[in-house]
Amino acid sequence: MRAAWKQLLGLLLAAALGSALCLALNRWDNKYTRPGAQPLEGLLVLSEEELDRTDVHFLIRGWAFYPGVLLTPEELAAHGSEHYMVYTSVGQRTRFDREGENDPHGCGTYVLELRLPERAAEYALELPEIYSAYRLYLNGRLALQMGDPETYRPLTQNRMAGFTGSGRVTVMLAVSDRSHFYSGLVYPPAFGSPLALNLIRGERLGLAVCVSLCGLLGAALAFYLGLRMRHKNAVLFALLSLTAALFTAYPLLHSGLALPPQPWYALEIFGAYLMVALVVLLQNRMCRTDRWLSRLSVWAGGAFALLALGYGLCSAHLSVTAMRAFSALAVCFKAGAALYLLAVSLDAARRRVPHTDSLPYVAVFYGTLLVWDRLLPDFEPVVTGWFFEWGGLVMILAIGYTLWRDVVSAYADNLTFAEEHRQMKRQLAMQAEYASQMAERSAENRKLIHDFRQHLRAITEMAFRIESRPETAELKRELLRYLEEFPQVIPRGAGVSPGCFCNHASVDALLQYYHAAALRQGIRARLAFRLPDGIPLSDVEWCSVLGNLLENAMEACQRLAEGAGTISISVRPMRGTFFLLVENSYDGHYDRQGGRFRSRKTGAVRYGIGLESVRETVTRCGGTLDIYPLETVFRVGITLPVREGPGASGPAPK
Repeated sequence: MRAAWKQLLGLLLAAALGSALCLALNRWDNKYTRPGAQPLEGLLVLSEEELDRTDVHFLIRGWAFYPGVLLTPEELAAHGSEHYMVYTSVGQRTRFDREGENDPHGCGTYVLELRLPERAAEYALELPEIYSAYRLYLNGRLALQMGDPETYRPLTQNRMAGFTGSGRVTVMLAVSDRSHFYSGLVYPPAFGSPLALNLIRGERLGLAVCVSLCGLLGAALAFYLGLRMRHKNAVLFALLSLTAALFTAYPLLHSGLALPPQPWYALEIFGAYLMVALVVLLQNRMCRTDRWLSRLSVWAGGAFALLALGYGLCSAHLSVTAMRAFSALAVCFKAGAALYLLAVSLDAARRRVPHTDSLPYVAVFYGTLLVWDRLLPDFEPVVTGWFFEWGGLVMILAIGYTLWRDVVSAYADNLTFAEEHRQMKRQLAMQAEYASQMAERSAENRKLIHDFRQHLRAITEMAFRIESRPETAELKRELLRYLEEFPQVIPRGAGVSPGCFCNHASVDALLQYYHAAALRQGIRARLAFRLPDGIPLSDVEWCSVLGNLLENAMEACQRLAEGAGTISISVRPMRGTFFLLVENSYDGHYDRQGGRFRSRKTGAVRYGIGLESVRETVTRCGGTLDIYPLETVFRVGITLPVREGPGASGPAPK
């Protein structure tokens, strides 16, 4: 019960943080709430005090709008009163459709009069993407043109027009659209000094560059780890990061290039909804969702992303009804995705799926931002991003964090598996070496038995002759001489088992293997010792510890001149304590960082796995590992507690 209340409190805290973020952005990074005078009925009066107090004004309200006509300054002056005009706010009219019509496209002219101080000064007007072709007139002069609104050659770009102005300045935009799902002036232009506008523009583009670069780097790292470790989730996260990087790069694209609306805006909205589908896919995999539910949700997300792509590509042929239907469907899709992510993550938390404990809180945070996106429709960021973009960023970071934990865990498992595989190969090599020695001894025994039979025949024949002729003294002397020479005929050491190095069979086999390997490489080795009873290490653990230490010692000796290497093991059993010391000669070079020794294997960049494995085993059993690198001798000492009981101390076996 306490865990449930704790989780509920965390979910409420996530919702509170999401709400605080939205309210903060709405207050301090919103064009619609930024302080400053606003136009009224087509007129904006800006005094020097107002310009000093507010360096940038976003021109939102009070635009005079002439629907259905493309006016020039001359036509406006001569026949402006003859055309229908309405005052409108930017963002209020996102299509050129008229009441009772179902065609979202058309044309229109926006007019705004500025009253500036009489002293001439440098000003700038930043125009965001205007859909989809327009001409900008300042005081009756053509200042900027994108595409051709009359013959309709669509082009969009985030542009800035500078001018020297004083007194009365008329801003006039003649806009035409027949290909985009938005029409005309959708985002508020910004007016102010060139320096102030360039600062805001630079902050916005700089943030986009940072986010896009981080996304690309994350995608490259995830793709590398995914291929190297064969981790499918990492490859999918690389695709998600790449999609996010390209999506957040659209301010750079629209600021640097003049492009037609299609297919670029279709790809933009496709990328936005593809991110949602990839988030659903990754969360399904990490939360181990039911296979059929996972497939259904991923297919739904992918289908809606393709629908968004088709919506963008076919926007020139859509009706107002179709556009409204898609907008409503998009809202339902986002809400459904947020609820699904929350349900899946809560179910994973209930089933205690590893590394998914943070996902429910992120899903609540994401859903909270989507709710505020509907509650605060008059929000357009000055520098940062939309609520939907913030939610997607937090969701991607959370999935990346969860995936990173999973990758680190998998990497640790791979290292453990590699170490176990290495030890198994060593055990097999030990067994092969031991079997080879036993086969050699067996062959010697067979030869000895064969030769011994011949000797017995000779002795039997001599004894038979002596028995048949007891008076033959010469035969007796020959038999005695033969028996005296008989021990020299048998080879020394033949017919016995290999020398014993330890009183534990498995440890003895390990020492036999390394002793034979040392002899083959001209390394002097003294490896015999005796293990007392009561040591907390099992034979398997002893083989792992000694195998790693002897392997490192062999590698160190191989770097020396032939015949210069030595390896020795010595023990000091005391009451309640057992001390084992492994010494080997080395070249005096080692790499230690923070108390840990780095591997010197060719191409190795990680800490030595062998020593760390030994340290972990010894520490787990209540012992200590001490390393003493001297000038020419490398020492590793192991101190272990010995349980009270009958010991088996004594001299080391020969």
